[in-house]
Amino acid sequence: MHDDTAPGSSLRPTRARRVWLLGCAALALAFLVFGGLRLRELATDELMFETEPEPLSAARERPSATRLSARLAELPLQREQHAHFELCAWGDLGRLPSGALSVLIVHREAKQLMLRVALDAEHLAYVKRSGARSCLVLGSGLIEHTGTYHVEAVWPELDAPPAGTLALPLWVRISAKPRLGPLDLAAVIGLGLALLTLLALALSRLPPPASVGPAASGGSTWPRALAPVLALVCIYVAMQWPSRGALETLLKGMGLFGLQLSLAWFLAAAQERQGADAREQRLRALGLTRIVRPRLASAAALLAVPALVGVAKLSLRLVPSTGEAPIETFIAWPSGMLSAALLGVLLPAGEELFFRGYLLGALLRYGRTLAVLGSTLGFGLMHAEQSWGNWGGLFAVFFTGAILAVLRVLGGSTALCAISHLAYNLTLSTSSISIAIRS
Repeated sequence: MHDDTAPGSSLRPTRARRVWLLGCAALALAFLVFGGLRLRELATDELMFETEPEPLSAARERPSATRLSARLAELPLQREQHAHFELCAWGDLGRLPSGALSVLIVHREAKQLMLRVALDAEHLAYVKRSGARSCLVLGSGLIEHTGTYHVEAVWPELDAPPAGTLALPLWVRISAKPRLGPLDLAAVIGLGLALLTLLALALSRLPPPASVGPAASGGSTWPRALAPVLALVCIYVAMQWPSRGALETLLKGMGLFGLQLSLAWFLAAAQERQGADAREQRLRALGLTRIVRPRLASAAALLAVPALVGVAKLSLRLVPSTGEAPIETFIAWPSGMLSAALLGVLLPAGEELFFRGYLLGALLRYGRTLAVLGSTLGFGLMHAEQSWGNWGGLFAVFFTGAILAVLRVLGGSTALCAISHLAYNLTLSTSSISIAIRS
């Protein structure tokens, strides 16, 4: 009879389980590849267009100008893009004489007027000022027809614009974004479910739980104490690698995922003892074991996901921001939102293995409280740069780190933390993309 409790037997998957693991891994890779192709497609259709500032008097000298109008911008737009039009100036647009100008948006091929905004007192009241600049939102909406669009400044018949209006440097800023669709949502959900299945299968075959109390000390003290700090520095430096665009950000995130896994696995070797199975020792050092208190820890993990989602939404709503965080600027574009969503379901396994597996495990020798605080601080600081200015989002990051660290101590299993973290991120990602599809 096969003894499933024999040393190392739980680490050897059956043939059927191996097929499931390989199948889930292949599915996850397929969804990642599809996501990468979609990112490239979305980035191609995204447009940020901005003309050079010039006075209206100069625009009147161009061949496209007429006695009553001057062309401010001309650009191609695609059907189904969501376009946003702004008129900006060096100076105060709000001080223009009411009714001196109107701005038209015209579809050239169809010779159709798409939008007309009179710069009267009612519209000029919405001018936003920032230092020496001022901008007015002309309008936004879904482009119905592919073609070339003109932005024209026009003035009342037979009247020239006032001299102050002619001298004011103006420019047009236009953003055009494609829409996310059901296939993008399916890619995120598919990747998340494939990885959740992988983690669940792995959790059931991990070695028996070890004690989650303070780790036994041994070996040289200083290298062991400095290793977590040096590992955090290494990850921080890797995060500074420049990435231009959503696809490069996804590739950078995949590299970061691999770095976290590699660092955790390599540094866990410092806790190995002679005379025992080295691989199983590393798994236990990283918390890759079955759950210590299955009922209590599983219930806590189930409750943690909705609690984290609720706290994240409340903190974003209640905690004031002092600026737009880099992550907010990034996900304002469809490609950025999809890239962030894909990374949101890919990275939890790597983050948990490093922060709640290696880092928390290395700090357990100093006591559980310091281990929880240290891993939470390290996790929060690594995410601080991308959330800086959005204090509600940053609070949610630290809170998430604390809850997952407590869950690691409670259940003794890093895999359980990874499942909870992935489910939490998957909930937020699918919610954001669903809202973007409906909008």
